[in-house]
Amino acid sequence: LYEEFLAEVLFARAARRLGLHAPDADLAAELELLAGMSPDLPEETLRAEAERELLAREYERQVLWPEITVSDEEVTELLGRERRNTRRNVIVFRQIMVESKEAATEAWRRITRSREPFDEVARQISLSGAGADLQQRRLDTLPREAARVLERLPEGAVSRPVEIGGMWYLFEVTARNYDPDPGREREREAARHRLFQEKLETLRARRLAELARQENVRAPRVEGAPAVPEGAGS
Repeated sequence: LYEEFLAEVLFARAARRLGLHAPDADLAAELELLAGMSPDLPEETLRAEAERELLAREYERQVLWPEITVSDEEVTELLGRERRNTRRNVIVFRQIMVESKEAATEAWRRITRSREPFDEVARQISLSGAGADLQQRRLDTLPREAARVLERLPEGAVSRPVEIGGMWYLFEVTARNYDPDPGREREREAARHRLFQEKLETLRARRLAELARQENVRAPRVEGAPAVPEGAGS
């Protein structure tokens, strides 16, 4: 806590030198919060603490944040790296679950011989509510019999009927080892936010060291940076 206090002091002083001000509404809200937490402290003490905290935040928001950029290429590279680490043996598939081998065999014929779409047959006869939906699962999280079938099945292929736990299944593999929706904006924004936060932590530590040298004081030993709301700075 003391190290963060030192960081606040350095940022607040830098903010004052730049002529930054804490918004009046934010100052009033912060004063009310601090007064509720420390009702015995004098108002001038609470105001000084509130101004210091808010000026430090304003320095980060108005000075540090604009110095950080996160490119689309960096986001793509991060997502690719994370997927390589986490998507090994991931399979994307649909399934049909029925009670009898006869029903499973008839469904298999409709799909492979009559060329009916797997998802349409699944919607009509599958006892599994998610049968027509794409599922993305790691093989090691599936029942052993299902994993064994899916592991050998090529992309685009439909399995023959297989009995698992007293029910009969057909599987259709649509993809393996990659995200079926790689361009999701929510995923990209989350990755962009993580990169922004990492860069902010680095910049924050570097700037604190610079400010400490200017004032001839010890640099605060802080770890990380205050969490930035998603969407901020992007």
